[in-house]
Amino acid sequence: ISDAGYQVALHGWNSHQATGTSIRDALKETAFIGGGLSYHGLETLSPAALELLKLRDVFGLRSCINTVLRMWNPSHASASVQGVFHPSYRGLQSRAALLLGDQNLTVIKGGGGEFERNPAKASAVFGVHKGAHINHTAAALTTETRRLHEPEHPVNLPALWQGTQTDCFAEKTVIGTAALALWTLGTAADLAAADDLATLLWRTRHSPERISV
Repeated sequence: ISDAGYQVALHGWNSHQATGTSIRDALKETAFIGGGLSYHGLETLSPAALELLKLRDVFGLRSCINTVLRMWNPSHASASVQGVFHPSYRGLQSRAALLLGDQNLTVIKGGGGEFERNPAKASAVFGVHKGAHINHTAAALTTETRRLHEPEHPVNLPALWQGTQTDCFAEKTVIGTAALALWTLGTAADLAAADDLATLLWRTRHSPERISV
């Protein structure tokens, strides 16, 4: 997305993820940070919010702060994406976003609750587009039946990006997820066109002349 000419701001705290899926490690190993991409840890953005989040260790379960922080837009971005774990939260977070003044937001049930599209399944897409509620369906991108992050199919993110590892399912995951972000930004007329654009951006990711949308 940042290669396409957009400013991308990521934020979070990856306390309960395995080392192999740490976004911080992946960003360092791929040297992504810089240019149009930034990552802000919660411990820097809001130490007080992090202390509230750590109440999970006291309660033994998530509290409302987990959902609140997923919905947070600290950079005041004009378009944002959110993942949920519980399907019923998709509509709830969409309605809350509209009350908060967000005009362009996409919410999906993602892998582990993150904003990650499973290419093997049709995805229900909720959110807000130009200030109006949306409820669409993003088609499956592959006929391969596989769950996200199966231990039998380990993915090395830097290697996948560099092209030294080939994994069609993982590539479709990246493309499908990026397509939803591109669609949220208004770069494509519909979800199918966004899939095509994301595919082109992926295929030309190492081109000296980057495609700008």
